[in-house]
Amino acid sequence: MDTEIDDSLYSRQRYVLGDSAMQKMARSNVLIVGLGGLGVEIAKDIVLAGVKSLTVQDWKVATYHDLGTQFFLTEDDVINQRNGISICIKSQVLCVILTRLPISLQIKVDNFCRNHSNPIKFIATSLYGMFGSIFCDFGDEFEVIDKNGEEPKEVFVANISKGKSGLVTCLENGMHGFESGNIVTFKEVGGMEKVNGKQFVINVASPYSFSIGDTAGDVFQPYTTGGIAVEVKVPQTVKFRSLEEQIANPDIVSADLQKMETACDVHVGFLALYEFSRASSRLPNVRCRGDAAELTRLATQINGRMKEPVEKLDEELLAAMSYTAQGAFGPLACAIGGIVAQEALKAVTGKFSPLQQWAIVVCFAHVQKSKSVVGADAARQINPQLQILAQQNRVCPQSEQTYSDDFFTRQHVVVNALDNVEARRYIDGRCVTNQRALLDSGTLGAKGHVQVIVPHLTESYSSQQDPVEQDIPYCTVKSFPAVIEHTIQWVRDKFESSFAMKPAMYNKFWTSHGPPDAVVRAVRDGRSLDNLPHVVKVVSSRPRAWTDCLQLARRKFEKYFSHKAKHLRHAFPLDTKLRDGSLFWQSPKRPPSHIQFDICNSLHVDCVVVTAKLYAQVYGLAITEEDLSPQCIDQIISNITVVPWRPSSKAIETDESVTRPAEPHVASIDDLQAVETLLQNAIQAGQLDAGDLALQPLTFEKDDDSNGHVDFMTAVSNLRACMYGIEPVDRLKSDSNRDSKSDCKSKPSLRACTHRASRPPETKRIAGRIVPAIATTTASVAGPARLASSSTVALASPAAGGAAGDATERFLNLALPVIVVAKPAPCQCTQLSDSVHITLWDRWEVKGHKDFTLNNFIKAVRDEHGMTVTMVVHGVKMVYVPIMPGHKKRLTQPMLKLMRIPAGQSYVDLTVSLEDDATRREVAGPPIRYFFK
Repeated sequence: MDTEIDDSLYSRQRYVLGDSAMQKMARSNVLIVGLGGLGVEIAKDIVLAGVKSLTVQDWKVATYHDLGTQFFLTEDDVINQRNGISICIKSQVLCVILTRLPISLQIKVDNFCRNHSNPIKFIATSLYGMFGSIFCDFGDEFEVIDKNGEEPKEVFVANISKGKSGLVTCLENGMHGFESGNIVTFKEVGGMEKVNGKQFVINVASPYSFSIGDTAGDVFQPYTTGGIAVEVKVPQTVKFRSLEEQIANPDIVSADLQKMETACDVHVGFLALYEFSRASSRLPNVRCRGDAAELTRLATQINGRMKEPVEKLDEELLAAMSYTAQGAFGPLACAIGGIVAQEALKAVTGKFSPLQQWAIVVCFAHVQKSKSVVGADAARQINPQLQILAQQNRVCPQSEQTYSDDFFTRQHVVVNALDNVEARRYIDGRCVTNQRALLDSGTLGAKGHVQVIVPHLTESYSSQQDPVEQDIPYCTVKSFPAVIEHTIQWVRDKFESSFAMKPAMYNKFWTSHGPPDAVVRAVRDGRSLDNLPHVVKVVSSRPRAWTDCLQLARRKFEKYFSHKAKHLRHAFPLDTKLRDGSLFWQSPKRPPSHIQFDICNSLHVDCVVVTAKLYAQVYGLAITEEDLSPQCIDQIISNITVVPWRPSSKAIETDESVTRPAEPHVASIDDLQAVETLLQNAIQAGQLDAGDLALQPLTFEKDDDSNGHVDFMTAVSNLRACMYGIEPVDRLKSDSNRDSKSDCKSKPSLRACTHRASRPPETKRIAGRIVPAIATTTASVAGPARLASSSTVALASPAAGGAAGDATERFLNLALPVIVVAKPAPCQCTQLSDSVHITLWDRWEVKGHKDFTLNNFIKAVRDEHGMTVTMVVHGVKMVYVPIMPGHKKRLTQPMLKLMRIPAGQSYVDLTVSLEDDATRREVAGPPIRYFFK
């Protein structure tokens, strides 16, 4: 029996794991033994993931040491000597997690889990000081349902050859992204139709083609047209070895690619710590050289018993393990907690590739309120002495009065936790301009990163180009959608146009041009008024009641899903050919089929009702329960008359390079007298009173299921998909129409219709541009980010004298799992001349005064740096470009006269081009900060 998933809690996580894995978690019981700093981090992340139950066991008494990492403990718990209770492992537990327990007990529990009648997944993890260890044993036959969590790849097909090795060629040299051994299936292939629905193991021939085996037989007819190749994900079985076997012959995953041997040293060190603790009934004392020597002796003995001994143990590392073993580094507890929790979720769901079998992690080097307000309050509860200021302003060009250069220069380090590239680049640019350190971190599903950016030492965030997100061509979205994402983008644009932009335009018109009488006089005088045609259209067809809203929505249905399709087929009949003789309607273009509205089809009714409800919101009309009754809706819609389609000569854009045309701001009215009459009649009828001059524009809100925004997008996008023969999104993607064929025997109730469209995660994700997120990845990134913040501050200090190699960055994908620790890339040096070199962090300065001319500025740069300024730009204004008419006259003019100076600012940042006086080579110079006071 499926458990209902609370989308208000798990909307972002559903896009990472999927509903099947979420259902498995909701039926799973997990046991954690040991609730210290590491255990509580694991517990937090597992609870946030949504398991059925979590049982915790800890018999140790709380100590002051625990307060450093166990954020649920207080001093009162230590004073009162509180501890946990002992709980046995119950049969219904699916996963057991042990933290910081003796190795002998770990082996005993692992063997118990392996030999249980229903084998239990086992994870053991330890954190001593700045050294962490994770071990997983999921049994002899663990099934991985989805090894990486990526969406199955799809590629349009241009051709499938007949032969012993049938070659599939991708459309328009598209790269398929497949690997040899992948399994694919096909759909919508014409001619060679027998490949549709059949699975093939492929061999990659090139990035643009792959073979599917023998297609020479009579079973496969020659390929004619169309088709999509779809990757098929096949479950895999993974075999684990027991902890007892793995101790002396471990399979270790190391995060630090530069110190692969360190992981083996740490593994031996952990075994030595376990033995030290058993023999001495304690851990090594802090900074005790004697205990460190004993630990090293034990490690040397244990290393000799390993199947592949470490050639030379790192005694400095072992000493560090001994010195810090009694503590636990908070950021590392956070990071390991996220990784272990993710492994536990893999154990109970089979989603993503599990850890095989050890991971060593080392840091051995040194609700309806604003998130900022809630986070600040939570931080103060943990540490009441913490000084923290919560702000809710957006950091962007529009807020530079608040977040000025002076604000940035007062910061020692800026920490990013943003969810989009554009915002990251903006903050990165401000930090480079003001020469401030930046710590950038982020997550995307199971992936995450922590990047350290230090002035004059490392490259910046913008130094590396992220893959460019391909925009969907305008004509594809408007007239030729090929996949469900195109239909969702189209309806997203329709929402903005119909319910946001046009109402806002209407409001702005009356605010700008005054009351209706003044507008009538302006029209009578022949004045051109912005957006007058749109306003007149609203005035003449404005709905005044719920019935009018339904009528408007029903007519929109006819326009979008019947008239549009008929117009396209009229303009481009099925036999239309291109200049080269090929058919116009060939993959990926799909010829649309018009949809005949059917009152018995729930999706049709859904579309009209949710659209009408949005119009009612925009026009401020109340809706009663009786209005929403199925009987009322059926009666009103059945009596609505729609205008039949008539052929027209309206042009249809087919060029994919053409961008969306700008909305016209000024339009002409041919019959101004008719407009004047219409407005006069509206005034006399009381239809342009004060209350009629303002609409209520809607702002798309994806997380409020009651507002109908995502309902609208789901119904309309699925209808458009049906019109173009695109498969509507399923339950995970959307609760699409389950009775696409009309069934007049059982009319669905509106409540049922609305319920089916009330939880459309995939439509919600695409339309709302939701970034998939899961707590385990967040924790795995938050820990290293906290660690990196301290090293970033130290490196950025003028007295530090550090180098880029003193910091580390992390990149991870917990789905695989892969964790990479690397050194930041150094900033690149650019040679401007034989004697002048710069990096992206360099900024030159010129001190001027009120009479300082452009000539003085050019001379100051030449005298200081030996290069001639050949162009000066301030923001988007060209201050000096010698080839521009009149610009040479500016040389004698004061700099203050040539630029617009922001109020209260004593300098401007200028972009310049320079010429090397010796070689006459022109180069882009560094930014120059010109002080005019």
